[in-house]
Parts: sequence; C-alpha cells; structure tokens
Amino acid sequence: MLSVSEIFYSLQGEGRYAGRPSVFVRFGGCNLRCEGFGGKCDSYYAVDASFRESWGKYDTKRLIAEYEFKKPYLYADTVLTGGEPTLWFKDAEFREFAEYLAASGTLVSVETNATKEIDFGFAPFANFVYALSVKLSNSGEAKESRINPAALTSFIKHSNHFFKFVLDADMVASGKAKEEIDELKNEFGIVPQNIYCMPLGASKEELLGNAKSVFEFCVEERYCYSDRVHIRVFDKKRGV
Repeated sequence: MLSVSEIFYSLQGEGRYAGRPSVFVRFGGCNLRCEGFGGKCDSYYAVDASFRESWGKYDTKRLIAEYEFKKPYLYADTVLTGGEPTLWFKDAEFREFAEYLAASGTLVSVETNATKEIDFGFAPFANFVYALSVKLSNSGEAKESRINPAALTSFIKHSNHFFKFVLDADMVASGKAKEEIDELKNEFGIVPQNIYCMPLGASKEELLGNAKSVFEFCVEERYCYSDRVHIRVFDKKRGV
C-alpha cells in the first residue's frame, strides 16, 4: 500500500512549470530531515513521522480513482511530490500508477531531493521530468546525506530535469550559495539555464525576508529565479 499525504488540484507554484494547472499527489515519507530549515520543511506533514497516521493508504485502483476525481481538466499536469516520492519508485503499486500516468499523456514532474538512484530502464520513469531539489548546507544535512554523486550523474544523463536550490539571505550574503552551487556545477557539468534558485520560506513572512537577496543573486549569476507563489498568496495553507 502507498502512503499518500494529500491529493489536490491547483496551479504549480514554483520551478519551470510555475502557473500551470496541476494535480498534486503528495506521498508520505522522506529520507532527509532538513533540520536547518527551522526544523521543518514546507511540507513537514508529509515528512514528520508524527503525521503518519494521517496519511492515506492507497492501492493503485483507489489512487487512480481519487487522482481522476481531483483532475478537472484533461490537459492538467501531474506533480508527484512529498516528502520524497522516489522512495516509492520500486513499489509495484507505484509502478502501476506510473504506467497509468504515462498512458494518459499528462506531463508528469517529480519533486525530488535527488539522493535516490532511479531505474530509467522503466519507460514511464524515463519520460518524467525531474525537479532536482538538491539540498545545500543550509538544510542542516551532512553532505554525504544530501549529495549522492551516482544518483545525480544518472539524473543528468538520463532524464529531462532542472535543478531547484533553496537559498536564504544569509547564505547569499556569506557567499556560501555561490560557493556550493559553483562546486556542483563544476563537478556535474550543470548549465546555468537549468538552475532555479528559490527563497527559503515556509511562511509568507519568511519568504519575503529572503526573496530580494535570492532574486538579486539570480540576476548576478544568470540563474532562473523561482518564487513560491502558493506561499506568497496563501501563506501556510495546505492543499494549494
């Protein structure tokens, strides 16, 4: 059975496909804690084990039924998120759902921390788009936990992808943002146009406190800027 925190229809709020109508399927569970982000990420309810009892248990049939119920338009994208959705990629129920999505023709993007190697020999996974939200030192995670060279190399080689880095004003001001992103660019051959930088912000107040510095950093470094529209508009509200 698959653990699912929530399924909802909204507009994508960040990254390459910001503004596009999307059905979000948020899976429960994550392999990182990101204690540096104030102890909680912006989807803590899909990460923190204390919320596990609130996660729904789905087989493929139930998941498809609820997904279709929440999808009002045939052209809506699909976003697989979490938590960390790739933790489920070896599960038979998940693979059946992935095959269903692939056959439907929807654009599927996967929000992932890019620490898990993916079986790109499985056709649906090879056709998904991956938002590689690689964690930097401000996450509080040890480098060996947040950077998996083999997984990153595989994503870059085999998938349609873009990188999404979460930055805060202090990290930009100290030069750590440039240092750490440059290190990843040099090691993995990441091109600037594939890099989106996004201000840290689990609340509107926190987002606004970091946005200007990150915006200016993107201008200087020739990166794409990603806002967090859902937080800017709705603050901490879930399901948006």
